[in-house]
Amino acid sequence: MEKLGNMKDYATDSVTLAVSISDRRHRADVKFIRAVSFKHAWEPIEGLLAKAPQNIWIRIEVIHSVQRKRRAQLERILHEMTRMNYWRQGVSFDADFKTALLEMCR
Repeated sequence: MEKLGNMKDYATDSVTLAVSISDRRHRADVKFIRAVSFKHAWEPIEGLLAKAPQNIWIRIEVIHSVQRKRRAQLERILHEMTRMNYWRQGVSFDADFKTALLEMCR
């Protein structure tokens, strides 16, 4: 993943990774890890994966950029969309990603 390019978000000066882990039967447990570099963000992920069973489902996503928007701005953007199933961004309702929705690509 590190060879994919620069993963640092210049707005937050950090790397944020979203790690989803599921046993394939239940909804994934998602953790957001923010660190000063990819290497520092990857260390806790290694710990999570070391404890996980072998037959799990894992998804790791990189948060490329964080933009703060007011609710009215978000509502305008959503209202102007012609097709709701083409939303290509995640949304976090707080700065620490405690309440967040990720984009789901197939």
